[in-house]
Amino acid sequence: MMYDVVIIGSGPAGYTAALYTSRAFLKTLILSGREPGGQLTTTTEVDNFPGFPKGILGPQLVTDMKTQVERFGTEIQPLSVSKAAKSPDGKTFILTTENGDI
Repeated sequence: MMYDVVIIGSGPAGYTAALYTSRAFLKTLILSGREPGGQLTTTTEVDNFPGFPKGILGPQLVTDMKTQVERFGTEIQPLSVSKAAKSPDGKTFILTTENGDI
């Protein structure tokens, strides 16, 4: 399947990128890897993220981010990328995962 945007990683940066691309009506896929949510899933209190004056638990923040991007149509697959290469035409990339190429 073809996507306009494939984001490797599902930490705060990945979810933020997906939010912007999905809201711009780009077909977006997040490859969340082996640890969906990244380091936030093991973080207790997050006090340095805007919008939460009393802080928020890391796992809750990840869950909220995931819910938000899915609301705008982002697809999420629990795959890891082992190789990224330009396609022969040089216009797209081919990402190799444990389930095949994307």
